[in-house]
Amino acid sequence: VYNKAVEIINEINNGASFDSLANVYSEDTYTKSKGGDVFYVVAGTVLPELEDAIYSLNVGEVYQKPVKTKFGYHIIKLTDKRKFVPEITARHILASVRDTNNAVDTLKSLDKIKEVKAKLDAGDSFEKLAKEYSDDKGSAVRGGLLNPFGRRVTVRPFEETAFNLKEGETSGIVKTDFGYHIIQLLGKKEYPSFSEERENLLTQYKQLRYNIDLNKYLEKLKSEFNYKLNTGLISFINSKNDSVKFNATYNESELRNLVKDSVIFSYADKKFIFDSLAVSATALRQTAGQIIKEATILTAVEYAAQKALLKEKVSHLENDDKNFAQLMDDYRNGLYIFKIQEEEIWNKINLDSARVHDHYEKTKNDYVWKDRVDYSEIFINDSSKAFSMFKVIQSGGEFDTVAAKENDRPALKSKNGRIGIVDADMNSISRKAYEIEKPGEVIGPIKNAGGWSIIKLNEKIPSRIKTFEECKAEVMSVFQELESKRLEIEY
Repeated sequence: VYNKAVEIINEINNGASFDSLANVYSEDTYTKSKGGDVFYVVAGTVLPELEDAIYSLNVGEVYQKPVKTKFGYHIIKLTDKRKFVPEITARHILASVRDTNNAVDTLKSLDKIKEVKAKLDAGDSFEKLAKEYSDDKGSAVRGGLLNPFGRRVTVRPFEETAFNLKEGETSGIVKTDFGYHIIQLLGKKEYPSFSEERENLLTQYKQLRYNIDLNKYLEKLKSEFNYKLNTGLISFINSKNDSVKFNATYNESELRNLVKDSVIFSYADKKFIFDSLAVSATALRQTAGQIIKEATILTAVEYAAQKALLKEKVSHLENDDKNFAQLMDDYRNGLYIFKIQEEEIWNKINLDSARVHDHYEKTKNDYVWKDRVDYSEIFINDSSKAFSMFKVIQSGGEFDTVAAKENDRPALKSKNGRIGIVDADMNSISRKAYEIEKPGEVIGPIKNAGGWSIIKLNEKIPSRIKTFEECKAEVMSVFQELESKRLEIEY
């Protein structure tokens, strides 16, 4: 397969049409008939291997190596590159006249949208015409206003037109599978600052790249510490065992007598014996209770070796890294200073409750709850499934039931999607939740790191000053700090 992919790249380099070759050879049934066109993607929405290749190219270039992923080998060509716009806000008017079979009547729909276009050109209000003529009843009542949306959320002709409009500009007639549209762009959201996007970026990194980077780092450590895996021992165990598991049965088995002191892997002149691996594997969720065969041994080794190699690296850090060595010196010196302060200063502070409360009364404007929101979330990796589940909820399906069954994040699934009370500006999803007007209202799907979120507002809690009981620990900490500084000066 790899060699065939290389041949195709060579054909493209010699002048063959990328589109034509995609039509002939591509095994992606969705893009094959479109000449391999994936349309626009943004960082964090495709596999990291593909993302790295895509973002290394200039427009018109073909990546010169087949890119391997879990799906196979990919040949990548960059056809366009644009500044990322996270979301846009738009109105639309849809003409979707249905025939007796509930299919779109193209001619009648076209006549209807032409009538609307003529009225717009004559100066009629877009909002008024949307309320009167649009067949999208959900947005018609709002003058055609749609929820803010990003790339790859709507059908392609609609998206391409909407994202290419200037703010305040109105499109011509746009045909989609739903009928005919006229679109008006109201605004484009600028990409948030790093501080605003930090939590989303961290989540995205953990989901998409952390394991890849960790594995690369572990491979580096294996080379640095001369890591060796005893594959012969694994083959021996594989041939001898059909029933003993990583549990109490191992301790009483003949297998243990054969292999308990055998080295399963070594590193940095240290040896890790099979008995130690069995202890680790019995406590590991992925291998506990599993028959001791090649696959389970390799899984157990992966976790044990990772822990051992990282621990070994930490033991070398002070010698290898000057900055870390300085940090440890500061830490040790800090402990000494802390001991003096504890004995001479902090132990002498009297945290009288009346004085603490008096301090609160004087400074309570410093202790404020930010705007908070209580919301629930259904996170789904696949966009089509996300839109399907949103329709289920719109049609009367219980949000909690869908959340408990369909959430792709286990932590959310176990809580029926309930996030609980958080700061409204915690991340982009919490901000969206706070923008919802009424408790119980559901919006989405909204593009989120690695997938799509459907969110329901449970409660909006506006900013207010905290009561003394709510911030007592904070007040005591600040008061103690002020007192310690006063005593330090005296000392």
